[in-house]
Amino acid sequence: MYYYRNHILNNQLIIINNAFGATVKPTDNLCFFKIAAYKNSKYFSQDETIRVYADLDDRLIFLDRLNLEKDWKDFRISLKKLKGKKFRIALYGSIQDNCQSYIGIDHTDYETCPFEREATELKVTDTSFENCQTGCLDIHNRNSEIHNSVWLERLTFNQNHPIIESSSLINIDLHSAYVLVRNLNIPNLNNSHVIQVHFNSTFESRISNLVFTQNSITNLYESSLLRMNNYGINNATVTFDKCNIQHSKSRDYLIYIENADISFTNNLLYNNTAQGNLLYVNSNSSNTNISLNTFIFNKKDPDEGNDAVITSVSRNLYINNNILNNPQTPYEVAYSLQNADFQSGNCQYNWWGSLDIDKLGKRIKDGKSLEGSPILQFVPILQSEPLSLATSGSCVLGWKFIRGSCYHFHVGAGSKAEAEIWCKKNSAFLLTEEALRAVDRLTDLLRYTDVDGNTKVSDIWFTNSPSQLSILKPWICGKSSSELNRGENVTIPVTPYPDETVSV
Repeated sequence: MYYYRNHILNNQLIIINNAFGATVKPTDNLCFFKIAAYKNSKYFSQDETIRVYADLDDRLIFLDRLNLEKDWKDFRISLKKLKGKKFRIALYGSIQDNCQSYIGIDHTDYETCPFEREATELKVTDTSFENCQTGCLDIHNRNSEIHNSVWLERLTFNQNHPIIESSSLINIDLHSAYVLVRNLNIPNLNNSHVIQVHFNSTFESRISNLVFTQNSITNLYESSLLRMNNYGINNATVTFDKCNIQHSKSRDYLIYIENADISFTNNLLYNNTAQGNLLYVNSNSSNTNISLNTFIFNKKDPDEGNDAVITSVSRNLYINNNILNNPQTPYEVAYSLQNADFQSGNCQYNWWGSLDIDKLGKRIKDGKSLEGSPILQFVPILQSEPLSLATSGSCVLGWKFIRGSCYHFHVGAGSKAEAEIWCKKNSAFLLTEEALRAVDRLTDLLRYTDVDGNTKVSDIWFTNSPSQLSILKPWICGKSSSELNRGENVTIPVTPYPDETVSV
C-alpha cells in the first residue's frame, strides 16, 4: 500500500493523502499498532512524515508522528489512550509539494496487551521514624510481571544525623507501580535524600505513576528532596502537588525528575538554596505542566554558574500562573531544547516581581531561533501578584486569603496536640467541621489524586476531634486577616532584581 504525492502516472497527477484501518471494538485487548514505512524522494526533508491518529467518529486523537527514512523502518505506536474505546487508525501523509516523491507503508498489524498478574499492594501509614541508621523504608520487587500499588501516608521522620548506609529515607525500586506519597512531615535532614524512586518496567503497555502530594519539607541541609528516574520502556507520570518546601539547602538538585510526564502544581518553595537547580525536569519526549506555584526568594549557591530555579528539557512545556521572584538566581527558567525539537508551550501569565519586560527577558535562558526571539514566549505577564497564591498582601507567606480570613493548611501529619500547639503558636485557631463545610475553597485545599486516579479528600484534625495517640493527620489553622501580623509568621521583604530600583 502506498501514498503518492505529486506522482505522475499516465500523465495524471495522483494525490492520496490519507488511509484508514478497520474498526477496533472497545473489548479488543490491543496495546500497540505496528506499521512499516519508508519514503522515496529526490530531496531530503524532515517534513516527510506520517501522522497517526485514532478516529473516534466525533474527533481525532493524535497518537504519533513517524519520521521516515529511505529504507524500510518498523514503528510501534502505543494505544494506551484508547483503552475501552471504539476507534479506527487514521494515517495522514505529509511530504514535499514541489517534487516527485512517495511514501510506502506495509505490514500493518495490532499487538495485544501482555498478561498481567494481580497487583501487589503495600500500605505504610501513621508511623513516626526516629533516627534511622539505614534507609527508613526500602521497597523493592524484582518480579517484572507484577504491577505494584504503594501507599505511604501520614509519616513523620525525625532525623538528627545523616543516614550512614543508605542515601535516602525512602527508597523505591519497582518495575512498574502506582505510588502515593502523602502527608510526609520532615522537619530536618542532613546529607541525605528524602526519597528516591526508580521504575524499570519491561512492559511498554504499563504506566507507572508517582503522586507526591501534601508534604511538608523544611530545613534540609546538603540534602535533596526527590530523585525520580524512569528507566523502563513504559511511560511514567509524576504529580507533584500542594507541597510546602522551605529553608532547605541542596547539594545538587532539590527535585530531579527524568523521563516522565510532569504536573507540578500548587506548591510553595520559599528560601531554599541549591547548588544546581531547584526543579530539574529531564524528559525530552514528555510533557511538563508547571502552574499555580509560588517560587520566591530561593537562591543559588555558589553564586556563579548558569543554573535556574526551573530547568526543563521537554518537547511540550507550559509554565503559567506562577509567582517567580528569585532575584538571587542567575535565571528563573532555563530551557535547553532548540527550535527543531520544541513542539508546544509557553511561559506566559506569571508574576515575576517586576513589570520591566526587558529585564524579565534576561531571566529566561532558552534556545533561540535564528532571528534571536525566544522559544518560550513569556508575554503577556501578570500585572500583580495573584491573590490566590501564597504571598498575597492580605495574608503572610503560606497562608491563603479566603472569604475575609487567612488559613494555613499544614500538610505534614502530626498528632492533635501538635496541631493545637502549632495553631496557638501562630495566633490562630484549629478549624471546626462546620467551618470546613461552610467554605468550599477549604475543601479544595484537601483534595488529592489517589493511585487509582480518583479524587479524594484528606482527613484532618478538627477542634472537636477525639485525641488518638497512634493517629497522625494534617490540619488547617485559621485567623482573621487583621491578625496576620501576630504569631511567628514570616514577613517577606521587597527584594529587587539586580540593578533594579523599587519605589515604595
